[in-house]
Amino acid sequence: MSAGDFLVLLAQTLLLVVTCWKLAEWARRRDGARRDVALLLLSFAIGVVLHWLQAYGGVELGIVAHVIPMVVVLHPLLMLRLADHFRTVPRWISALIMFGVLASWAMLLATPPAFATHAAAAVRLIFSFSLLYATRALVAGARHAQGVVRRRMGLLGAGAIVIVLLAVLHALAFLTGGLPQIDGLTQVGLLAATALYSLGLAPPAWLSRSWQQADVQQFLLGSTSSVGESTDRTLARLCSTALHATGGQAAALASWNAEKRRLELELRGERALVGGPLPADGLVARNWTFRRPFVADNRKQVREACLRMAPGLDCTALLGVPLITPSRVWGLVIVFLRRGPVLPDEDLRLLTLITEHTAVMLDQAALVESLRREIAHLRGEPIPDETPFDES
Repeated sequence: MSAGDFLVLLAQTLLLVVTCWKLAEWARRRDGARRDVALLLLSFAIGVVLHWLQAYGGVELGIVAHVIPMVVVLHPLLMLRLADHFRTVPRWISALIMFGVLASWAMLLATPPAFATHAAAAVRLIFSFSLLYATRALVAGARHAQGVVRRRMGLLGAGAIVIVLLAVLHALAFLTGGLPQIDGLTQVGLLAATALYSLGLAPPAWLSRSWQQADVQQFLLGSTSSVGESTDRTLARLCSTALHATGGQAAALASWNAEKRRLELELRGERALVGGPLPADGLVARNWTFRRPFVADNRKQVREACLRMAPGLDCTALLGVPLITPSRVWGLVIVFLRRGPVLPDEDLRLLTLITEHTAVMLDQAALVESLRREIAHLRGEPIPDETPFDES
């Protein structure tokens, strides 16, 4: 085996490992974002499996060999589906890329042998331009996401750019009769693209945490500069941070009423939301039972919940993170999302760190306020009324 063949085999193996990993995640969670990531990887992995069956298993694929390029040309369309989780993709763009897929299929299946070379070049150019736009849409959409998501989508986009360059090189090779060193470039490019895809979609945990430090440090700096602020301002800042970190449509706090044993949604400036007690049998209350961070992206259930909480929003997913310390239960931070997050684990990890820090600050502020009242009582001074949060 030559060095180039080893690089290709290494890239193929890495791709299959990451694909199996993401398929297992999707089978366990069954959310839309994980499904779209798994489909994106499958568009390449299916071709690898069929190639291995033919090259190492001695299986004659016959007409099934046509499946490999037909599945690969779906990659730009699947990349565009991933971009739609961050921002709405115009329908005419999706239709145009779908038309490119259908045109590529037609050329792959119905082109006469005399024009096969030109058809192959055309398919590669259509694939390149489609993937280039889809990648641009993905990276631009993730520009305002939290740091980890932005970096991971940037790596995925860089891998897609490498694939675009390889496709263009092969198109030129078909049209010009060959290019020098194209085999070596292809082998190195495939490994580089696979490595970038792997880092973007399945980075090591230590790398994700190191990327996340910047977001956490920024929040901590803001918290340090706001020591002594009121509970309302602290909670408003928490909701604002959660909103910007996840790219949501709205964020609010459902405070825990210990006497009535229920969550009560507080607006805090969110005009699109409707405040008040949340139903005990609703989606949020069911997830609150476990007191753990959660992602809810069942469209039917989320839309039913949003009819009560946010009738003015077109949300199809919710993020929820409890605001709890060992001494007190403050409530639940809820983020309303138009689409399910592409990397829900990263969003929940960041929000959990932020809410844990905020809960400690709130406990400290409550303790300071309690001491202030005790001192005022001992001095015979008027004791200020408690805030609604303190009464709960």
